[in-house]
Amino acid sequence: MNIQTVAPALQLLIVVPLVGLLARRRRPLGALGLGAVATVTAGSAVLVFSSLQPYWPLTVVGAALLGLGWLASAALVPNRRLAVLSVVLGLTAILEAVDIGVWQLPIPVAPVWIRLLLELVWIGWAAASLRSAVRQPRTSLASAPSAV
Repeated sequence: MNIQTVAPALQLLIVVPLVGLLARRRRPLGALGLGAVATVTAGSAVLVFSSLQPYWPLTVVGAALLGLGWLASAALVPNRRLAVLSVVLGLTAILEAVDIGVWQLPIPVAPVWIRLLLELVWIGWAAASLRSAVRQPRTSLASAPSAV
């Protein structure tokens, strides 16, 4: 067992449910929300599958799908800064696909490591955003103070 196997599996178990919870908060759940959840799930699943030695070429497809999912999930997050981080994650995942499948980028650190670090930040931030949204009571029109 190595990081190429563990990281995609943890991503599938942690990131996908968080994106699903963020998508579920939106009413009504539109095509963008479903698309974000579907592409993040598909990308994570393909990355887990591609961690097996005979299927490593699928890493390009998994990273590209994950990048598209991150870009789509930017519309689901509750604040602008987290949306910017989601876009940066999407672009980093797409750069990872380019680095692996098309042309090796002349940078000292592989994009996968940058994406993993950014995902750790995103996980904590998204979880905190979901937690604070649960703590804030929603005011309905019936319980709102009336202006007389």
